[in-house]
Amino acid sequence: MSSAAATAPPATTTRSRKAKLQFDGDNPDLPPKRETHGLVKVKPPLFDVSLTNIIYTICLGALVMGGYYTFRMLQLAGQTGGSANVLMGRSPEANAPGVADL
Repeated sequence: MSSAAATAPPATTTRSRKAKLQFDGDNPDLPPKRETHGLVKVKPPLFDVSLTNIIYTICLGALVMGGYYTFRMLQLAGQTGGSANVLMGRSPEANAPGVADL
């Protein structure tokens, strides 16, 4: 090894500028400072709603949808001649007398 390669400066843990930058607030090239914040603070959605109210709303929606589909299923069962026909996929024409089963 040569002695020139071994004479590196000591390592430091932090690096900083030797000369601090001076900022002049009266620079005519810069726009004036803002008096207010540029952004408005906004709360996230449903921030003010309690979890209990959210759960009740979801349950109410599920109950309404369940009631609607139950009503529609009963209507279809009445049109086809019973819930067994709905489950087996039979139509009222297939249950008419004189029609042979396939």
